Amino acid sequence: MEFAPIFRIGLLLVLVFTIGLLGRTRRIGFELAIFLSIVLTPVGGFLVTVLSGPKPITARKKTKKKSTSGGSSTSSPPSSSTHESGQLQQPQA
Repeated sequence: MEFAPIFRIGLLLVLVFTIGLLGRTRRIGFELAIFLSIVLTPVGGFLVTVLSGPKPITARKKTKKKSTSGGSSTSSPPSSSTHESGQLQQPQA
C-alpha cells in the first residue's frame, strides 16, 4: 500500500487549515481564507490572505463583574443615571 498520496493530501489539508488560522486575524476571515486556499492552491490562498490586510481594531464592550462576596452588599447609588432615551445624565449639584 502506497502512503505517499495520503501524506500529500494530509500536508495540503494542514497547509489549508494553517492559512485559515492566519485568515482569522486578517480582513479576509477564516472561512474565505480556507475557500481560497482550496480554489487557488495553498500558495495563492496564502498570498491573498496576507495581502488582505489586518483586521481593524475595535473597542470591546465592558462587562459588569458580579460580586463574589457571600453577604449582602450595601453600595452607594451610581454617580450618573441613564435617562429613558438612553442618554447619560450627570447628577445635579
